[in-house]
Amino acid sequence: MDGKPAGDKTAAPLLTLTHPAAVRFARPSPDGTRIVAAADDGIIRVWDIATGKELQRFAGHVGAATGAVFGPDNRTVISTGADRTVRVQSVSATRILSAHDGPVRALAYNSNGTQFVSVGDDNTVRLWDANFSPVRQFEGAVAPLQSVAIRRDNIEVVAGGEDGKVHVWKLADAELLRTLNTPAAVRSLEYSADNTRLAVIDDAHHLRVYGTTEESQLLQDILQPSAINSAAFAPDGRTLIMAGSDKLIRTWRYISPTAVHTFTGHGGGVYGVRFSRDGREIASCSADGTIRIWNVAAGNQIRSLTGHQGLVSAIDFSPDGALLISAGVDKTVRLWDVSGGRQLKQFAVGDGAVYSVAFSPDAKTFATAGLDRTIRLIDVLSGNVLRAIKKHDDFIYRVAFNGKGTRLLSCGYAGNVYIWNPANGQLLFEKQLDKVAHSAQYSPDGTRIIVPSSDGRAYFINVPPVAR
Repeated sequence: MDGKPAGDKTAAPLLTLTHPAAVRFARPSPDGTRIVAAADDGIIRVWDIATGKELQRFAGHVGAATGAVFGPDNRTVISTGADRTVRVQSVSATRILSAHDGPVRALAYNSNGTQFVSVGDDNTVRLWDANFSPVRQFEGAVAPLQSVAIRRDNIEVVAGGEDGKVHVWKLADAELLRTLNTPAAVRSLEYSADNTRLAVIDDAHHLRVYGTTEESQLLQDILQPSAINSAAFAPDGRTLIMAGSDKLIRTWRYISPTAVHTFTGHGGGVYGVRFSRDGREIASCSADGTIRIWNVAAGNQIRSLTGHQGLVSAIDFSPDGALLISAGVDKTVRLWDVSGGRQLKQFAVGDGAVYSVAFSPDAKTFATAGLDRTIRLIDVLSGNVLRAIKKHDDFIYRVAFNGKGTRLLSCGYAGNVYIWNPANGQLLFEKQLDKVAHSAQYSPDGTRIIVPSSDGRAYFINVPPVAR
């Protein structure tokens, strides 16, 4: 017995949303997908009906929020308060997709940003449109998938699994075209810019390059003595750069049986590699405390930049390649003259290791963030900190400018995602996720933020117009 009187027909609620203060008013959106609620703490909250997740909150009312409703467009919330104000606010079209039965392992957009694919532990690839609606499912894999890519001409989608198989489907109709067998779990996949080659990294220290014709001929098989951490095609489409746990960086020419160049010199693991914008140089940073600049064509080290006391965690070239910014666990950020090989400035940036650094598109400023939970915007010429933003209450793992440099995205370990106006430090958008987030990124057109999660969901957040 459950303790209820015999014949008790009390209905259990379908959904219970818990607020920290008394709720004054609640209404569904016109399309029936969300609920808006006004509470005595002055906060307006928007909830997803399907999942019960809080999607967004608006603060601003002084005292109790007395009412709130959606506008007929489903994108506007009008609220009233005890402070005698009426507020009209734009709702970001946040969607929480129950994308897979199990963790989502990887995501990839098509070249024009109109569709994306996701893979997960349920052995499937799923295609979604720009409105986050499912388009089709790709089947045929029999093991969890952990990597995915869409060919740049949007003809094929490829996914790699824990069983070492690489499956290629036709993007238009989900027809399974071919399956390639590798000896170990597939770690990452990347197409060349001209769509003629596919690079496959596996956990057995192989990097294989396949042709993308129907025969999928194995063109190159590179075996390394230790794990391959990353590999990428250079802008010329014919050069591969590879960084490994053996402290080495190597470049390979298409079809060459041996490495064209092996860049040796680092005394510790390589943590980051960047091409210059013209593809002629490579910068690498390492646990040995150095940054090294390499000539891709000649294969030689051009210069070594020393100064950091300990691991160098992040680097970024300026758009013209003349400057390099670096960040380290020694709590400093350093600005370098690439051609001269000299340090121009050093910045002490807080009380913790710096995890992320990014140049603005005009190279006049750069942003830094890390363990001290503070974003700093620094003027390149003067070295002055233009502003310090301290909204995050979690370690910051990622900062990135949008393509125009008018917005700055930050992501914290605890799932806090923010968009800022770098010109004045104003917070334009915020989103709190329940799950740990190591990264967040803009979609190609900058209108969305993508946050994959280990809870089996992919979070795709539309950026409101005011925050774009």
